Amino acid sequence: MIPLSGETGRLFSPLHPDAYPPDMMCTWMITVPEGRFVKLSIKSFNLEKTCNGPVLEIRDGLTSSSNVLKSFCGGDFEPSVFSSGRHLWIRFQTPGDKHLLGNGFDATYEAVTQCKAFVLS
Repeated sequence: MIPLSGETGRLFSPLHPDAYPPDMMCTWMITVPEGRFVKLSIKSFNLEKTCNGPVLEIRDGLTSSSNVLKSFCGGDFEPSVFSSGRHLWIRFQTPGDKHLLGNGFDATYEAVTQCKAFVLS
């Protein structure tokens, strides 16, 4: 687990911007100051074209059992993800295939005073 804390920071897949290695897993735990929320901004995202390959999983909290906010694979992702508190748990995992295509992701985080507004229907 890679702990990240403070007002701002950066995280990226191993070897980015080159191709990521097979059969690996990286986990980050982001903590921002008390009373703030985490805004994760994905600057670039290039994984396998199908969802049989690498996965970027984002959870709202401290652990792997916290609620899943988003799980990105293939070419689909959202540029911004917001936590409901001061912690965000992120895991990037690749399969054991030796012929992976893609250069992963590059993201920044920042402490914000408001989480994303949700529209209730």
